[in-house]
Amino acid sequence: MSAKQYSKKHKSEYGFQFFDHHVQQLSIRHLKLEVDLHRAIENEEWLLHYQPKFDLQQRKIVGVEALIRWNQSDIVPRIPACLEKSNVPPRLLEIEITETILMENVHQAIESLERLHARGISIAIDDFGTGYSSLSYLKTLPIDCLKIDRGFVKDICTDDNDQKIVQTLISMAHSMGMKVVAEGVEDREQFEQLRGYSVDEVQGYLLSKPVEPPAIEAMILNPQKQLDFSTNVVQLRP
Repeated sequence: MSAKQYSKKHKSEYGFQFFDHHVQQLSIRHLKLEVDLHRAIENEEWLLHYQPKFDLQQRKIVGVEALIRWNQSDIVPRIPACLEKSNVPPRLLEIEITETILMENVHQAIESLERLHARGISIAIDDFGTGYSSLSYLKTLPIDCLKIDRGFVKDICTDDNDQKIVQTLISMAHSMGMKVVAEGVEDREQFEQLRGYSVDEVQGYLLSKPVEPPAIEAMILNPQKQLDFSTNVVQLRP
């Protein structure tokens, strides 16, 4: 990040920024990260993990989240091309964009998301509630899914405010035809609370930590295995 970019992103009421060694160090770290990423791609050093998504009504795994991120400007045309090359129907892919990233360039984001959505790809807003987006954008964006940030789920069994926020988000999303996923579900009490609120899907360590491809494949390809809710810990059993 250059000093000019930093100044634009961190605007002050005075309209200027003084030089700071922190900015220089930040720029150096970004440059090193870019070099490391290029090397990682060339050497195939990426480690891809998947985390299952559990549907509360069907009581089964209905999808997985691939925990890897790609920040390049030409990603929109690349996605349909990759799907076609891999022979994967667009309806099976859901693209997640964080609320913060969305608001950094709303108009460009809307255009990009509409292009993807028009091809049948689902769109989800991740970490919803942690940013500063206007609710008015929800009615203009082609959003299929709203993912509630784990920060609201953590204390949902003890904090009245978190309970009200989560219930409001679920009700609002459902009224707009969106699916709702709760992230960071780690214990049975949170699961039961969210089920009472009619959340659609949950993710978190209660179900499974992010795992490597062989482990997630075993969960999906063995229909005789099911989730055991008879104890406080959800386990896969034969």
